[in-house]
Amino acid sequence: MFSYSHSRLLAALVAAATLGLAMTLANGIPPEPGAFVRSLAPMLAGAALAQWLLFPLFARRAGGRGVALDAALWVALIALAGLFAGTLILPGAGTILGPMVTLSLPLQSPLAALVYLAGAAFGIRLMRRARAPVPLAG
Repeated sequence: MFSYSHSRLLAALVAAATLGLAMTLANGIPPEPGAFVRSLAPMLAGAALAQWLLFPLFARRAGGRGVALDAALWVALIALAGLFAGTLILPGAGTILGPMVTLSLPLQSPLAALVYLAGAAFGIRLMRRARAPVPLAG
């Protein structure tokens, strides 16, 4: 079992990978590699930063309500990642368009939607496991 700090780092990587893979599946890889890196790197950094900031809010409640709250927080995480990435890519307009673009990626491709769902399920499971009480030995 991972420690809290390891789970926090791993959850940040899961969020970044989820958003990066969904963006690639929805938009494809542009012919110019530099454009791909310039758009993907801020998205990965934004997702990792958003996950790092929101991680302490996850898994606060048990049961179905807790999972629903975590799912809502995951959507907020994706929007926050888009906000960070949009600001890095195009300050001003990108700050407004970034969250809309990241939240609309699942609508552009069924594979991107599947990646979003799998990433959310894995990320939420990881965060809930990191917060689970550890049984006492003995």
